[in-house]
Amino acid sequence: IGSELCKQIAGLKPNTIIILDNCEYNLYEIDYELKEKYREEIKIKSLIGNVRDRETIRKIFRENKIDVVFHAAAYKHVPLMESNIKEAVKGWIEAMKEQGWKVPNDEGIETIESIPYNYA
Repeated sequence: IGSELCKQIAGLKPNTIIILDNCEYNLYEIDYELKEKYREEIKIKSLIGNVRDRETIRKIFRENKIDVVFHAAAYKHVPLMESNIKEAVKGWIEAMKEQGWKVPNDEGIETIESIPYNYA
C-alpha cells in the first residue's frame, strides 16, 4: 500500500519523497525502484523507523522541510484481515492515538492524510 502510494506520488514529481518503514526489505525494494526511475528528478530519502516512536518522528520532521504527510501503515492481505478486523485496525488506531499526530502539527505540517487499509 505504501509502496504504491510512493509510486503515485513520485509521478507528480515532488522535489523530495521521504519514506519511513519498519520493514527493511520493503523499504529497500521501493527505494531501489524509485531511485532507478526518478534518479535525476526526485530526491528519495528512505528511513527505517516506527511511526509509533514519537522521538523518531519528531527528528524526521525537524531535519526535513515536510509539507504533506501520508500515513498508510496497513496489513497487506485485506481478505485475511477482514476476518481478523480487531488486529487489522489495532496497530493503525494505536499509532494514530499514541501520536495523536501531535508531532506533525507541532512541526508545521500543512496536510496529513491517513489512509486506512480498506481504502488503499
